[in-house]
Amino acid sequence: MDHSDANPANLLDERSRAQGRWMLDKEKSGFGGEPMPRQRVIHITCSSESRFAWVMQGISAEGQAIESAWSGPVDGTPCEVQGRPGWKMAFHWQGDMLLTEAVTPVSTRKEETEFSGDGKTMTIRGVETRESGERRWMEVYEKK
Repeated sequence: MDHSDANPANLLDERSRAQGRWMLDKEKSGFGGEPMPRQRVIHITCSSESRFAWVMQGISAEGQAIESAWSGPVDGTPCEVQGRPGWKMAFHWQGDMLLTEAVTPVSTRKEETEFSGDGKTMTIRGVETRESGERRWMEVYEKK
């Protein structure tokens, strides 16, 4: 895990801010031309400084239940995403930002996740590259 540019005390703060139940704020979010899900909740748990897990549950724009999960090291090692066949995601900290790289059957994705200083807001900014072009999005979540 590369924390060379991070203050260890800040990482502990970020990890504690990351943990919890996060509800999508549809008014502040945009999915870059893709339909907005009707509901999305992400549960994040951190078992140590170097490992964490998330479970995402929701309802798609079409009314279908959706669920996926990831668990693994926060050192850039790709791990499979449960509930999304063919997806692998890798996470690592760069300073106080959580960076994600993903490979799906049809695209590559990169995300930057920031947590507000008060620990109440999580913002994910992403870019997805497909053969048809690039899509950018921003998801804003409130801790509940």
